[in-house]
Amino acid sequence: EYDYFLHIHSKKSLFTGKEQTDWRRQSMEALVGSPEIVRKILCLFEQNEKIGLIYPEYFQELTMYHCSWLTNEMQGRKFMKEYQLYMEGSLFQYPVGSFYWAKTEAIRPLFDRAYRIEEFPEEEGQVDGTILHVIERGIGVMSGCRGYHSVLVDMEEGVFRFRKSVK
Repeated sequence: EYDYFLHIHSKKSLFTGKEQTDWRRQSMEALVGSPEIVRKILCLFEQNEKIGLIYPEYFQELTMYHCSWLTNEMQGRKFMKEYQLYMEGSLFQYPVGSFYWAKTEAIRPLFDRAYRIEEFPEEEGQVDGTILHVIERGIGVMSGCRGYHSVLVDMEEGVFRFRKSVK
């Protein structure tokens, strides 16, 4: 029922052997670090109806390899087919780490699909290869296929980048 929403979480993934506190801090600062940032983000949504996702610039420890399906390719293809999505190439942009603001309409099909809790695996410290990781990647593709653009928030350089990362 809301036009926009914020998705955040604890980022306690231990894929590098430690809790991702730096990544979480960077992500939180980029999205809710001050009232001014939140105002700017909400203004972007209000002033540009084509913005679908706003998320942090990619974390410095990530590589371009992270902007692919990784071990999620088979499930990713199934996701793409189910939602009738199309993309070229094997690299794509999405909110890596699952911290983002979204225009609800940009990913409305996910809400309309009404996933059941039974469709998600038990938490066992998985770092990739689950429907959760497919959805994380798929929202970027879905938003783009629905005609929306992304904005990346680069706190290091103090800028908002429209449509693509330079990192």
